[in-house]
Amino acid sequence: MDQPLTDVDEYIGYGTPPGADQDCDFLQALVGLDGSRSAKLLDLACGVGRHALRMAQRGFTVIGVDFSEERIQYATAEANRLALTNCQFVVGDLRVLHLDTTFDYAYSFFNTFSCFVDNNELPGILQGVRNCLVPRGRLVIQVGSLWGSIADGKFKNDSYEQTSERGGLTRKVSGTLRIARTNNIYQHNRVIQYIKDGVEYPPKESKGTQRMFSINEWDLLCRLTGFEVESKYSRMDINSKLEKDEVYENASNDSELIVVLRRREG
Repeated sequence: MDQPLTDVDEYIGYGTPPGADQDCDFLQALVGLDGSRSAKLLDLACGVGRHALRMAQRGFTVIGVDFSEERIQYATAEANRLALTNCQFVVGDLRVLHLDTTFDYAYSFFNTFSCFVDNNELPGILQGVRNCLVPRGRLVIQVGSLWGSIADGKFKNDSYEQTSERGGLTRKVSGTLRIARTNNIYQHNRVIQYIKDGVEYPPKESKGTQRMFSINEWDLLCRLTGFEVESKYSRMDINSKLEKDEVYENASNDSELIVVLRRREG
């Protein structure tokens, strides 16, 4: 096969983990804690709309934003197929977010914010989202939490090879993980090849730089951008609320951090 796998096929096959229904259960429960049975939602970096479509089916009004025109076209077609009139998708860059409406909640799942490693961009992104929220509106962000793995020596400079299969699509990955010595940045350099129905797609190189966030860093970012940290969760479970910012002993193996930021007024 001379042509690589399309962006949408790759995104659906391996760009998203399973568990979208659980994510939406969490988000719906979170909105319920606010005393609301409905809310207007903004899905940041919505991809092919796996969360937005589900939340619209649950009765919420949702607008999804993503930089990929191909993914937005796919998500729009799915909304039309499902006859969802309360769900729209638009092409947009979170770094220059301009929308003509406001939202009760914005959310970004699947570690998207880890890709914003430039400190010149991140405050502007948060301020742009803040401008899209109603007074005391919320921003819900899911990021990977690697501090426990680092403390246990499990996340470290390494080389690896992985083979996995989803829905008849096989992915072979060989790569290296490198962690910055003086910063909270890490980098994956990979060669990825897909195989489907016995057909091998051409390998492609993938280089990704990401950042790790701590609760302390979110607190500081909030102070700079007009938010405040309202609550923290260790996984997509409304019962996993973190009551302490520092846990030294008997820490769980959860590898997620979900922060709920509330728009601060004044």
